[in-house]
Amino acid sequence: MTDNIIIEALQKFLQERVANKIKLQTPAKNIDTYDLVHPAVHVGWIPPKLPENISPESQVTDIPCIIVGMDEGEDDGDSASLNIRLSFVTFSEGLVKDGKLYPNYEGYKDLINLIALARRELSAAAVIEDVTSIQRPFKWGMYKDQPAPYWYGWMTFSVACAVMGYISGLTEQYE
Repeated sequence: MTDNIIIEALQKFLQERVANKIKLQTPAKNIDTYDLVHPAVHVGWIPPKLPENISPESQVTDIPCIIVGMDEGEDDGDSASLNIRLSFVTFSEGLVKDGKLYPNYEGYKDLINLIALARRELSAAAVIEDVTSIQRPFKWGMYKDQPAPYWYGWMTFSVACAVMGYISGLTEQYE
């Protein structure tokens, strides 16, 4: 339960302090359309598409996005931490001129800007939603294979979490 509270606090923080400060290109149905949106912030994974009878306005934008996930946790009895992995997805297919698409493969720039904004805001905050604290170092990068026009990157760091205390004699009563 504590882990979920921390992940949801990170989601809220990223929505308010990162996603609301940047607009990025979203995939469009029409090549002549260029829409900019705030990135969505998901927990765990990009949600599946809703059935076609649901209007697009009621669906959450799935890309661009930040995905908050947990790699692993550690509790030694004295301190505990969660290793957090943020995944970033941006979209950029290039430039459109006179109805023709000219791929430029520069979508990685939006990705790097989004990662840098997240790192800056997390560094400045230190404490997230009065729930947890950020533990350095931050590590980040881009995946080697980029399925353009989608661009993927990641950031990892740790956060403090509650220690699950050992109660002496608890297991012995079941022997």
